[in-house]
Amino acid sequence: MQLFLQSTFKKWSGVPNSSKIAGPQTAQQLFAKTSLNAIPVERIKGNLTDHFDPGSNVVRLSDPVSTQASVASMAVTAHELGHVQQYQSGSGLIKMRGALLPALQFSPTLS
Repeated sequence: MQLFLQSTFKKWSGVPNSSKIAGPQTAQQLFAKTSLNAIPVERIKGNLTDHFDPGSNVVRLSDPVSTQASVASMAVTAHELGHVQQYQSGSGLIKMRGALLPALQFSPTLS
């Protein structure tokens, strides 16, 4: 799955989006045009390290998503804002994800 994600991201990173905006600007537009309450959007080092941190109530976007005006950048940003929407609406899915995430992060060290 990780290989598929990486190759898909690489493919669409080379395709400019028609709005010519990167992730942070995409987030600003989505916050402005939806019922989401705006939260901070920060840049984080690495590739595909993007995530929503409900504990800090912040979206962190990786270097390429923060700087490239690509289709991939918009898609990743919209995906992370989907988690924000789940959290802000009190969705059980985000609560379940929050409960499972520590176990999933720990599990690779068990082998």
